[in-house]
Amino acid sequence: MVNLVRASLILCLSLPLVAVNAAAFEVNLGDRFLDYGNGAINLDHVTHISPSMQYKLTVASDEPESYFTAYGESNFSNLEALLSWFSPEQVAVLQQETFYFYEISATIMFDDFTLTIISDQRFFKIPVSLDGLDGNEVNRLGQFLRKSGSCGAEFDVDVVSTIETCISKMASNISLLDKASAAEIVAQLKRGNSIYNNAVQ
Repeated sequence: MVNLVRASLILCLSLPLVAVNAAAFEVNLGDRFLDYGNGAINLDHVTHISPSMQYKLTVASDEPESYFTAYGESNFSNLEALLSWFSPEQVAVLQQETFYFYEISATIMFDDFTLTIISDQRFFKIPVSLDGLDGNEVNRLGQFLRKSGSCGAEFDVDVVSTIETCISKMASNISLLDKASAAEIVAQLKRGNSIYNNAVQ
């Protein structure tokens, strides 16, 4: 199921750095003007509108070589597939995973102006100890921690003590994806989709 959903979310893309950012939760649309709270964009003067969603979705049951793979969307056409990752059912499934990492951001570019829909939200879970994990699960966790880049130069995926040290160090920074935070991301993505659809009408 994981691979099936992800298969519809493909194609990574990188966007140029831009000079201005604004918060999407302040957006109101008027007659060809986009009011974002601190100012407004005259849409009649905009030549290019480009939405983007960037995300990394990794769960313990993935193959280790795919951990922390970055995905991207250049429009909202696959929004429903992405929203499914934040459904109450998927959040419940996540609680059964040994570890996971979710990272998502979303923007809409109006020429050289960037409207931020979601600003780099990250959620991750790791076990608090290795108790109850079999050898394969420990190996997968070690690969996950190594690819996260959070364990330092001394980390060795083949040395259990360094895995234990790393999870102990990271435990205080765990940020779980719960139903409330998932619902907020869904609301923000739907708002971004609505803003985009209204802007291009």
